[in-house]
Amino acid sequence: MDPDNIEGVNPADLTLMAQFFKKAMGFQSIPPGRLSKFRGPPYRAGELSFLEWLEEFETVAEQFELPDGEKTRVLIDHLVGAAKEEVACMEEVERKSYTKVVSVLKLCFGAHESVQSLSNSFHNRSQHEGENLSDFSRALKRLYSKMEMAAATQKDSQALKQLRDQALREQFIRGAREVWVRRELRRIDLSTKGKTFDVMREEVLTLFQETEVLPQRSRVREVSVDEVQQSTEVAQSTLISDLIAGQKLLTQEVKNLSRELAAMRDSSRFYRVKEEEATCFNCEKKGHFAKRCPEPNPGRPARTNQRRRDFRPAPNHGQGNF
Repeated sequence: MDPDNIEGVNPADLTLMAQFFKKAMGFQSIPPGRLSKFRGPPYRAGELSFLEWLEEFETVAEQFELPDGEKTRVLIDHLVGAAKEEVACMEEVERKSYTKVVSVLKLCFGAHESVQSLSNSFHNRSQHEGENLSDFSRALKRLYSKMEMAAATQKDSQALKQLRDQALREQFIRGAREVWVRRELRRIDLSTKGKTFDVMREEVLTLFQETEVLPQRSRVREVSVDEVQQSTEVAQSTLISDLIAGQKLLTQEVKNLSRELAAMRDSSRFYRVKEEEATCFNCEKKGHFAKRCPEPNPGRPARTNQRRRDFRPAPNHGQGNF
């Protein structure tokens, strides 16, 4: 066979030759690391669900054209944890059937991913704090793809695909955190009406590209040690001056207050009468007050509830009380 002329070669012969070379080179099975292993729930962040993992496995297995027996063996080799234990509990005859192994795995690890549960997660999905529009829209697309794969029949899957763009548009707008962002998304939705969600998403990401850039580095200004020291000295000098001025003001206020109190005491003493100069209202004798009178007047009622004060006599009169 001329290697430079393969136009007349039968395609079936080419397929056989390709399989022969794959076996000869050791490419009959999936190379290690080409496909991640499935362990079952709970899923870690970034791990594929069973339906997503199964779709990826079948895509890779189709590239290597694995027969059913080899395909089943490779599938089991890529299971770990609870998923591998579930297959190990099957009978030996059933473990050789690819269809039965997949059916058991779907029953155990795909039941919680029904269309109803995924639809509920999709319609309740909103933009998280700190999540940009690119990540949010990608999460919505992934959830909707799960819904399509979880459809029970091909008819349901086709119906979901027909509603895909409209459902993604509505949830993308409704789930945005900021009001002004939702307003811009509605405007873009109207301008891209009739086009796919990917077209709308591309325009949105282009518009919000400037607002979702990475934080810029802080600008650094070089300063010398002398400038820092001088600035510190100026600040300390200003603080000391303010403290001294405040202290002087407080001292002056205290002095003024002391003078006012002294004047009030002198004024009170001027009008108060000494006991030896007072005249008793009871016996009308000088030298004591009525409350200390040794000779109470029986004809005059006692003054019990009325307080009296004795004052110094006026300058123009000779009597002490009035």
